[in-house]
Amino acid sequence: MGLITLSVAGCSSYRDPTTVAAVKTFQDVLVGNEVTIDDPRLFSMPYATLWIGVEGYTSTGGVLGKVNHREMSWYMPDASYVQTNYGRLIRTGNFVGNNTHITLTHDALSDPASLLAGKQGTASGVFDGSLHNLYQLAFSSTLEPEGIEFFKPLKRNLFRVSEHLSIPAVGFSADNTYWLDPVSGKVIASRQYMHPDLPPVWLAEAKPYVAAASDKEGRK
Repeated sequence: MGLITLSVAGCSSYRDPTTVAAVKTFQDVLVGNEVTIDDPRLFSMPYATLWIGVEGYTSTGGVLGKVNHREMSWYMPDASYVQTNYGRLIRTGNFVGNNTHITLTHDALSDPASLLAGKQGTASGVFDGSLHNLYQLAFSSTLEPEGIEFFKPLKRNLFRVSEHLSIPAVGFSADNTYWLDPVSGKVIASRQYMHPDLPPVWLAEAKPYVAAASDKEGRK
């Protein structure tokens, strides 16, 4: 089954010239067959890229089109997008027929040093999803460090963190998993739910984003 393709031509961030150029380049490169996690086309891009897979659907890639501190917007060849914050999926645009927006009040993923030290963490916020009109739903979660394991898809050792998430208003609970770089604490890969009625999404860093010196100065 292929990813559902919808246009986001009205999205203001997509009209940004830099983003448009990145997505156009991506469309030229990433065409045809399903994309694997180690697809060389993801590494050939002049932009940071993310492998994106939805369980039960085909997989694709996303090119980094916009960065706002730790919020990163990844655009796919069909112009749908996902946005992450410290590796957590917080927003989707016309992705698998759904628009998701998560407003965080707290997230242990923003303090990876604590997780790497083996300390349990929590996250909380409000979930909005256009599919089935699920809006303003409070959620909370507990994140449990599990230690280093060999992550076969990327052929490297990563630090695994498991998360148990719940949205009491709709009786939904699920387990997410994040694989962090054991030194920097950056989320390299994850399996997480974007909506109570949709399958989980796999995200994996293909070509990492390296901030320019000017960006780093602005974030101090």
